[in-house]
Amino acid sequence: MSPASRASRARAQLTLKEPPASVGAKPGGTLARLDLQFNPSTLELRKTTEWRRSPSRMAEESSLPEFVGSGPRELSLEVFWTPPPPTTTPWSRRWRS
Repeated sequence: MSPASRASRARAQLTLKEPPASVGAKPGGTLARLDLQFNPSTLELRKTTEWRRSPSRMAEESSLPEFVGSGPRELSLEVFWTPPPPTTTPWSRRWRS
């Protein structure tokens, strides 16, 4: 592949943002940006919920489950990582800034 065609390819970018100030609001400012050489091979977004059922000893039927709340969202992705060239800022410093 020629250098010209490599330079014109779009690269993946992961941007971490502050959480929204309220429900339905847009995300806040950018915390960090991570440029990737390739798009992620897998990407998974998970959110857990918790339901409870109160036990009843003498009831003919069991009670209905009650929604208690939800857990945080979890984002996991698998990327092919190549370290940046030595002349650039180390990744760990860019990530924390």
